[in-house]
Amino acid sequence: MTLAIYTASTQPHSGKTALCAGLLRRFQADKYRVGYMKPVSTGVRAAGQRYIGLDAHFIKYALGFPDNLDQMAPVLLTHDLLENAVSNGEQGLVDRVRTAYQAVSAHRDVVFLEGATHLREGRVINLEPEQVGQLFNARQLAVAPYQDTQQVIDDLLAARHRLGDSLVGVFINQTPEDRLEYTNTRIKPFLERRGVPVLAVLPQVNALRGASVAELADGLNGEILCCHHAVDQMVEHLMVGAMDAALAFNYFRRTPNKAVITSGDRLDLQLSALE
Repeated sequence: MTLAIYTASTQPHSGKTALCAGLLRRFQADKYRVGYMKPVSTGVRAAGQRYIGLDAHFIKYALGFPDNLDQMAPVLLTHDLLENAVSNGEQGLVDRVRTAYQAVSAHRDVVFLEGATHLREGRVINLEPEQVGQLFNARQLAVAPYQDTQQVIDDLLAARHRLGDSLVGVFINQTPEDRLEYTNTRIKPFLERRGVPVLAVLPQVNALRGASVAELADGLNGEILCCHHAVDQMVEHLMVGAMDAALAFNYFRRTPNKAVITSGDRLDLQLSALE
């Protein structure tokens, strides 16, 4: 029998896809037959005459899954699909997800179901996290990024309330280095006393939050004019150059591995940033 593990997040950009990728790699290393599916995808891009789910596309090629993308990401929440759902109801989307899961889970020990961007998403088509978890009797994980103490505690207590006994554990992600000890010694015990098992407190790693120069150019549909040998270097921070030139150098020097956004006619700021 296939074990379904549903990974939910409390808000967008929590690191859910990276977490799924890491857990999938570990299960593969431990010789489990694993699969992946994202029942509802909001990160969608046009590819020729069709749309693809970006997270499923990444997982498929990063981990070498043979499954069809339409099965790994059966519901793409495009504007047209949303308008149709509002006008005509969900129109068999639950059955589509169920059929896709049957294909992905065949001959698999474990299937990771990546959730939507927050705990409310998908209700409009009857595919919010609680409903998807119940559909496949899944064990549920939740991940929340650390922003401040109240936010992370409130988010994870809310996840416990929403997901109920199916929640087997949570991850506190993107924890700043200076808050790691506090999170481990204060926040984690507090949550566990409230019935929220904390499986890991993960540090913030800027390199994982950045993009290469080439990826930025691709995302902007831009042209790289020089230094083509350096396009794989990582950009971990974005800064805006709009200040007086006399102040620019000290402003820019504070932050490493950055890209500076400034006006094309501000040669003084461009040179200051390059220095």
